Amino acid sequence: MELLIAIAISTLLGATTVTMLTSSLDAYFFSEEQALVQKILDETLEEISGESMRTHGIKDALEILEAKEDSISFICLWVDDSHRFSSKKRSFTLNRPFKLGSPIPIFEFRTNNKESFKPASISFIPYQQIFKGKPQDAVILNEPIPTGSQVRIIFQPEPKQAPDVIMNLSWDSKIGRILRTYKNKTESIPKKQYKELKLIEAKFQYFDNTNTQIPASVPEELLSSISAVKITLRLESKEQRKTYQASSFVSLRNTHAFGKGIIIRQGTQIKIPDSHHIRTFSVGNIVGAKDKNVIQLKAQPQQGRAWRITIELGTKDKLLIIEKYSIEYPPGLIVYSEKINLSAELPFNLLSIGRGGRYDYDFDEDVDNVVDLKRDVLLTVEKMTAQGAAIFIRP
Repeated sequence: MELLIAIAISTLLGATTVTMLTSSLDAYFFSEEQALVQKILDETLEEISGESMRTHGIKDALEILEAKEDSISFICLWVDDSHRFSSKKRSFTLNRPFKLGSPIPIFEFRTNNKESFKPASISFIPYQQIFKGKPQDAVILNEPIPTGSQVRIIFQPEPKQAPDVIMNLSWDSKIGRILRTYKNKTESIPKKQYKELKLIEAKFQYFDNTNTQIPASVPEELLSSISAVKITLRLESKEQRKTYQASSFVSLRNTHAFGKGIIIRQGTQIKIPDSHHIRTFSVGNIVGAKDKNVIQLKAQPQQGRAWRITIELGTKDKLLIIEKYSIEYPPGLIVYSEKINLSAELPFNLLSIGRGGRYDYDFDEDVDNVVDLKRDVLLTVEKMTAQGAAIFIRP
């Protein structure tokens, strides 16, 4: 009897110990898997968004070219570091075509790899103006720099003539990876494959500067309205039979929502703040214009009359100027027109024009305003005969 009691007690203690050990091991492996899952999701989101700093990501997008639920294509700043400076060299040609309407390139140099790059003053002439028939752009150095300096030129490239400047991120469900194509190379994200864990979904959602979601497969005319991208990832554990999810909301820091210029062309549509909630609204980076060229913009509120401005361009002493502008409110009724002969090198402010501000876009508290656009406003580039220009907007 004593032996049977001892065996029973030993069995009970052994079962309890096994149960406790099993629970502890399960908890350990679950915790270890949780840490690995979090690591994979975090690294993948960082790689896609550009937070990892190893390469460009969505947050660095200057212009979105295609936006779908399972893929996104965009361009970032291009760095041309293919030059070395010699004492006889004052002119450089970009190794990718320049995007008309974007800011002029930034020229930087350093004498050795231990130094940081320093800026230098340049003059920039797009190829359309000096190199007939040759797809090159001239950067002319205006100040002396040390011979043998390493040079880099940073600018926004034109993707139509150089497809390798386009970064594409696309979800491939067959291999359970996100594919990144850039500079004629394709790599998978995450780079390492895990047997026990599998990425089962990657989804992109798009939002404008009013935080309104834009439908998937964004139409071309609404691409410029995107100011944020939400990335959602789902990961599956084969052993635990669980699904994990993580999301990241990426704000596009180079968009018009942050006061950056957005390149326009005829037909471009942008959602903009109304007359009471706008701080910056101007037209700049105008290039490739001739006499009698125009830029015509129409702001259509959700309710009420639309506001239209027509900017007439010309040349004076071989310099591009804004000769005249006319304001219609509503379209078809000219309420103000003025000849100004203003240099097109500076942005043309649309918030301080029209007889003391009565007919400009914004609503000034101390002015007897005529124009007052409320609620959601859609800006459309109705006509544009200049080769390039940009709109600067900030709420």
